[in-house]
Amino acid sequence: MSALSITSCHGVSFETPDAPISLIPVTQKALKIFLKERPELIAWLAYHQFSEKCQAVLPLPTKAQTVQEVLVGIEGYAEPFLLSHAAERLGPGQYVIDDRYEVLTLPPAIVGWALASYQFDAFKARKTQPILHVSPEVYQPVAGMISAVISIRHWINLPAESMNPSILAETAKQIAMQYHDGYQENVYSFA
Repeated sequence: MSALSITSCHGVSFETPDAPISLIPVTQKALKIFLKERPELIAWLAYHQFSEKCQAVLPLPTKAQTVQEVLVGIEGYAEPFLLSHAAERLGPGQYVIDDRYEVLTLPPAIVGWALASYQFDAFKARKTQPILHVSPEVYQPVAGMISAVISIRHWINLPAESMNPSILAETAKQIAMQYHDGYQENVYSFA
């Protein structure tokens, strides 16, 4: 199965939601521009002590008392972790990136979101998490890396009896077939 034959993976989806919540990443410069455009929010940001510094996430109020936009401070954070804190701190919902200030490089930001969304849930129910909606064209360049890192994290978390040599060999064979790569299994006996 290719990375694009699915519609949702690791906190990222390719489907377009009906009423997504916009994530607005801001740096110091972008935040100044935002506040010039939306001066009615100056008191809101001051009350919540929001700054452009990394790990700041602030839902913005609306008259309908629903969340439609979230400011995400990314100043001082390195790629690919610019959105990782948002993935960890936001509640369940459907999100899209509104990079109106062009402060993100999307593929690395998506990597950070996906890796932060990882949950080891092999033996328990999966928690509802925030879903970031992106186009397959943006996801495709980083799909293999995300899948590899998530798979390795999953295998490391499995107990030894769940990932014995025969299961590991079968997993390696499936990966080789997925990427149309050669596969050779060598079984050694130490008897």
